[in-house]
Amino acid sequence: MTDLVAGQIQMLFDAVVTAMPLAQDGSIRILGAASAARQPGLPDVPSLVELGFPHLDAPNWFGIFAPSAVPPAVLARLRNAMARITGSQDWEAQLRVRQATPFSPTGTALDEFLISERTRWEATVRASGATAT
Repeated sequence: MTDLVAGQIQMLFDAVVTAMPLAQDGSIRILGAASAARQPGLPDVPSLVELGFPHLDAPNWFGIFAPSAVPPAVLARLRNAMARITGSQDWEAQLRVRQATPFSPTGTALDEFLISERTRWEATVRASGATAT
């Protein structure tokens, strides 16, 4: 993002959450959103699907994960703390200001989401030739 603002690069894919402050102050211009539809807070910014890239419906999501060896009591405390935070109106308001959508699946819903994401992107990663080291 620093290189974009400084004119060292001409384009960058980044999360709207981190790009919004720079777009709002005029330092950058958001050309498209990697989603199927326009973002509610960016009505003048077309989606990449709308621009003719049907496979670029790829909204950002963030997760909090812990090692499998973490004791169940510690995990329960972490889950409760996160539920208090992500369930608050202030959290949702902060996300909306940044054009983010609250999404807090837990348990099997989170497992299903992660499996669907892996399935969705597996062929793309294989085709790219990328490998994990």
